[in-house]
Amino acid sequence: MAFSPNGHILATGSDDRTVRLWGMDVDQAIQRICATTANTLASATWAQYVSSDLPYRPPCP
Repeated sequence: MAFSPNGHILATGSDDRTVRLWGMDVDQAIQRICATTANTLASATWAQYVSSDLPYRPPCP
């Protein structure tokens, strides 16, 4: 794992010899997640995967 010098790309390697580049644009990631999940993040899922200590706040408009 390594970040690009400007911090906008993360490169990861796997045991299966694949390399993947990840864009680190938070706004773009949120848009992609919302489009993919159709805004289905329920409060129970929030508690399980985000935080049970943070109040539920749906990320999608």
